[in-house]
Amino acid sequence: MRRLVHDGDEIALRLGLSAGMYYDQEQYASGMLKDVVNAAMGNPDLTQDQVEAQSWDTTLKDNEVTQIGHADYSAASFQKAMLDSAATWDAEGADVLGSDPQAQALAALTGTTGADTAEQQRLLAESKRLRAMADPQGGQG
Repeated sequence: MRRLVHDGDEIALRLGLSAGMYYDQEQYASGMLKDVVNAAMGNPDLTQDQVEAQSWDTTLKDNEVTQIGHADYSAASFQKAMLDSAATWDAEGADVLGSDPQAQALAALTGTTGADTAEQQRLLAESKRLRAMADPQGGQG
């Protein structure tokens, strides 16, 4: 075995070949082609480094056609989407209540927290509860 490797090294040396150079060129070409495929049909939010780091399988599957064709249309998926949507609306409602300049000025002048703050806290708590229901594994899944 050693003799074969040595002979291969001798041939490469005489021909001026370098395996490392070919590996680098192959990686460059693969990365460039991944960039082209991603630009044509992939995720436009990915950076060049992110695209080149992902596998070809991921690169080819990350497009609208496969995402629609292989989407999860199960009842559980729709239930999770509904819970996520409700949680988002509750969080947005709490944000609106917390960013109302008139309510903030009134609370500052009167020294009270007001009903809006209680409602804001209720909405935030409800948002957290709904997110926990939507993702019972806490993002570990």
